[in-house]
Amino acid sequence: DHRRETLAEHQERIRTYLGLRPFRTAVATEVEPFLFEEACRLEQTHALLARLQEFLKAHHILEPASDTLHRVIQTQRESAHTFIYQRITQVLSSEQQDRLDALLTVDPSRSSSLNRLKQPPGRPSPAALVQLTRKLDDISTLGILDLGWTWLHSNFQRALARYARRSSATRLRRLPTERRYAVLACFLYQLYQDTLDEMVDMYDKLMNKVYNRA
Repeated sequence: DHRRETLAEHQERIRTYLGLRPFRTAVATEVEPFLFEEACRLEQTHALLARLQEFLKAHHILEPASDTLHRVIQTQRESAHTFIYQRITQVLSSEQQDRLDALLTVDPSRSSSLNRLKQPPGRPSPAALVQLTRKLDDISTLGILDLGWTWLHSNFQRALARYARRSSATRLRRLPTERRYAVLACFLYQLYQDTLDEMVDMYDKLMNKVYNRA
């Protein structure tokens, strides 16, 4: 016990000499609120760890053991995700939720509306341009564009969109309800922006062909 007290006193003297504040006294009032805000825009744990270490250094807070850092990061990451999922779901009407679920219904050909939306536009042609226009119309009718996205950081929105793009309809159906709706809404919002870019690019290529023939 005497050795432990001596070691603790020695560590306290070093901390005081370096002008560092103990982590335990700052975790609830400073560290957790900072991490929550960061986790609302950053998805990757390694990015959150780097930002946390920068924060601790800048605010003269003693960095604890790695396990403690990862535990705090995981807790605030989960809290941020829950907040985002709930906020998106709360602004969706029951009809919109039903229509999002309908995108995941697999027809007899083992395809889904979501999978068809994911299909690339193909080679530039008038027919392909019309198809892109229809895709924009399909997304617009869901009302996803009107949810007010300015509060959600684009990094996180794109991360959820990427998850939906990589996932099958079956996998998405298995997600908890609020996360499923958030992922699908973010994907459709991103898909609309990407489709607009594809339309502009395809229109330019078609016009170039016309000019080159003239």
